[in-house]
Amino acid sequence: MLSVVILIALVLAIVVGWKRGRLDVSVLDKWLFVQLGVLGIILGSLVYGAYALAGKGPLGWITVLMMWFGMVFSLAALVAGLPSKKGDSRLGAVVAYAVVLLGVAFAFWFLSVWNASRDVPALLIGFGFGACVVCLFAQARDVFKENARLLAVVVMLSLASMVLVSDSLVVLVLELFGLVASVIGLMLKGKRSFALVSILGVVSVVVISRSSSAGLVPGIVGVFAGVFLWVAMHYYTHGKFRPAKTVAKSERIHVWLAMSFEGTFAMLLISSLGLLIGFGLGEAQGKGLEGVVFAVQGMAFPLAFLFSKEGERKEQFAGYLFGVLAGVLVLVFEGYQVVMAKSLGAAARVINVGKVEVLSALLLGAAVVLLASSFARREEDDARITWLIACVLGIVIAVLFKAEAAAAFLVGVSAAGTCVGLLTVLGSACGKGIMGKDELCAKVHDEGLVVGLLVLGALIWAIAPLLV
Repeated sequence: MLSVVILIALVLAIVVGWKRGRLDVSVLDKWLFVQLGVLGIILGSLVYGAYALAGKGPLGWITVLMMWFGMVFSLAALVAGLPSKKGDSRLGAVVAYAVVLLGVAFAFWFLSVWNASRDVPALLIGFGFGACVVCLFAQARDVFKENARLLAVVVMLSLASMVLVSDSLVVLVLELFGLVASVIGLMLKGKRSFALVSILGVVSVVVISRSSSAGLVPGIVGVFAGVFLWVAMHYYTHGKFRPAKTVAKSERIHVWLAMSFEGTFAMLLISSLGLLIGFGLGEAQGKGLEGVVFAVQGMAFPLAFLFSKEGERKEQFAGYLFGVLAGVLVLVFEGYQVVMAKSLGAAARVINVGKVEVLSALLLGAAVVLLASSFARREEDDARITWLIACVLGIVIAVLFKAEAAAAFLVGVSAAGTCVGLLTVLGSACGKGIMGKDELCAKVHDEGLVVGLLVLGALIWAIAPLLV
């Protein structure tokens, strides 16, 4: 019954969003649909072939079907989030969010017809991989760029959370509350709107805690961690505070870097403390990972609202997104570990960096992030190609050295990607907001990094059953 309520609520959200005006479909690139269709067929063939060779053909069909579901729903979400012909884009992010959540809910219901509900979340990772691939290709179009990042984060956050909690549908309900809170927040103007969304986040966590008591305090901690992330990015990107004044006064590159490093440390410290406190509170009830899930969900609660207002404080928003992404990548890694534990037992929790192949995989994970970030700053290069190369490298490492090395590769990608992302955002703020160098800002800030990291995470997770 709860799943039906979620589906109905999401459909209503989409309909309300559609009423904001006819979409400006003239900006669509028809070749993008053709490219994605061909890519879907190729990827589906490769994925099923790999599973069939491993003697897991039925699981391969499920993974491919979910991948196609993810591609279809994410593309539909991107189109639904387009500005209207009147130029109104305020609810675009909210509608896109609702469509992709509808896709996750539908996929969950679809698989629940033939499988026990507790087994369904682990079968949904193909959906995440397909959605992230679409976002990776769609973000090259300016009209899709912002919502592509939102959808990739939302999908992977939802799927990882559903695997790690005892009641998967509670996650979707909390995210649905986030949509409602975002719409209410958009009705207000000024700083009060973010404060209101945060308050509604606390209220939503309290309501949800009736179904998951382990998520009550961790969820509230997550909401407050999100507030601290927002305040910290405001401090490090606004011209009236110490970091900006220090850089503006010296105008030297080493001072610029120093402030970027300091801001990155502050953001990662806030995210890490939120995760650790959430884990500790959840562990007190024997559900440590569930506590982490609700802490991250609390940090991510205002995402749809912030995406709808991104143009007002671009660098501040981008930094907040990377702070949340750090938590999402932790959940993706834990989801991968849970899947592997079904086959390897407690050994799946061990990553021995004393092994040369494991340590090398970790370093290569960090290296591909640097390579992709380098290509993203060259106007003549397409960063998507680099991320596809990174995916191939991840597959090679996973196939040759199996689960432990694949886990290390994912850790390297996550750690380096989060640090590089925050450094580039803060560097962008220095170049644009402080020193007035807009052109420099455009080359420093890599907006495609978010989706690239999640594509790699989804890929490693999707091939996890083949690594035993």
